[in-house]
Amino acid sequence: MCYKYEEGNRSLLDTKRLETEVERLVGLLGRKPIDVLNFGLETPALEQDDQFLPRLADNIRHLKQAGLIRFASCDSIDSGESYYQRMMRTGCFDLIWLHFGPLWPFPAQKLFPLAAELGMGVVTREAFTKGHLFRHAEVAGLPATRAQIAAASIRWILSHKEISTMVLGVRNETELESNLAAAATPPTKQDEEILRQLQTQPQFIAALAENEARFRK
Repeated sequence: MCYKYEEGNRSLLDTKRLETEVERLVGLLGRKPIDVLNFGLETPALEQDDQFLPRLADNIRHLKQAGLIRFASCDSIDSGESYYQRMMRTGCFDLIWLHFGPLWPFPAQKLFPLAAELGMGVVTREAFTKGHLFRHAEVAGLPATRAQIAAASIRWILSHKEISTMVLGVRNETELESNLAAAATPPTKQDEEILRQLQTQPQFIAALAENEARFRK
């Protein structure tokens, strides 16, 4: 729920329109209330209006009181650390939804502890950073297979106790079954070696630095 192509996400502040949209979602999904409604905010929404978050918080409380949603999730389209911190401290969100993986490990430093402090759940996405993790491994000539790299990443992500749920994208049933099997087993020595080898590659190091520059906003 982000009105992504609208400057500043202004429609999220229109109580009636937002309620109508959520009622439409309820009808499409055939269930009420919606368990989790994710609010993805563009940078201008937080930079141009210092009352945006308080007003959005009022609307979220309204949706909950109306019995339309159970939980609200905060999401920064730009995945900036400071934006998440501001959203998390409003008190109206129940969980955070964000990038996290070997190429995007930064949330574990401040955001995960803050979520634990505030009693918020954590949902992670982009475990493989849109496939860039596999491409770095291929360029480096790592002997590990794509499935082994995926498994190592999944287990490393789930080793962080603050994580409630990890969202994975798969292309077929085989990948789904492989990823579920990886999630059901603890990290291994092979996982550690795969990730260690990746982390020493120049391309990986450069990508990590670029991603951190985007995140530290």
